[in-house]
Amino acid sequence: MCKKVVVILVILIVTLFCLGVQVKSQEKFCAPRPITYKITLEIGSKQISINNAGYMMDFPPYIKNGRTMIFIGFIDGIFGYTIEKNEEEIIIKDGGIQITMKLDSEFAFLSYDSRRTYKFALDAPLEIKEGIIFVPIRFISEQTGLHVSWDEKEKKVIIDNQEEIQKTMPLLTLSLAGLLILCIK
Repeated sequence: MCKKVVVILVILIVTLFCLGVQVKSQEKFCAPRPITYKITLEIGSKQISINNAGYMMDFPPYIKNGRTMIFIGFIDGIFGYTIEKNEEEIIIKDGGIQITMKLDSEFAFLSYDSRRTYKFALDAPLEIKEGIIFVPIRFISEQTGLHVSWDEKEKKVIIDNQEEIQKTMPLLTLSLAGLLILCIK
């Protein structure tokens, strides 16, 4: 009986995971969003690499106050986040995470599942250049659980979710192991 429960739970978890990935992949995007990914952006270049496959962006990233600025379409197109914008602010949503940034404000507001809102000082606030909205990529990426690194020599930004996967996989393994131990007892 316990083996059947474990098998059913494992099948259910895998099915839900696969459905979640499928739903994400059907959202508006410019390039495929694999489960694990490494995105490389070069300052001043429209070329973008996702898991070593080349794609083109509409506008190149640039540096402002030591921070890499990227056009808002990148956030929507590559990561699949929901973007709401008006003349005064943008709201970026990823699941239960919501980032609110106001034009010419040095602060961003971050909330998790609408429980609490946190105020963060920004080195480089949201900016509009020639009618295009640009945002600081490190802040948004890190607040949504991604790892960001900077290659000074190559002037490249590397964004990946390897750290996020390494954090969640042991939890899933421990959960399944705990379930198996309970069934054995």
